Amino acid sequence: MDTISIRLAEPRDMPTVIALVAELLTELGEEGEDVDLLPFEQLSMGWLLADGTHTAHLAETTTGQLIGILTLVESFAIYANGRYGIINEMYVLPDHRSSAVGTK
Repeated sequence: MDTISIRLAEPRDMPTVIALVAELLTELGEEGEDVDLLPFEQLSMGWLLADGTHTAHLAETTTGQLIGILTLVESFAIYANGRYGIINEMYVLPDHRSSAVGTK
């Protein structure tokens, strides 16, 4: 079994980021009905131009297969004693579920 590592997505990963989020939306059912209508090119540019408070993290096997995505936005709250992260999307390919990818 491959070892799984988590890394910050880079601009070259954007097609994979979008593909994995599209798979998530499709799997969710109604939320994915209009996935083909989303302006992915515009969304890609917005993400690439973001100030670093919006990040995507990829789960990758030792063979280089990208098997999961987590998108994160940084926020700030007094109750949290400062900065904290909010997970917006998280998806693991079905063949790799129940193998602790989400735990990583």
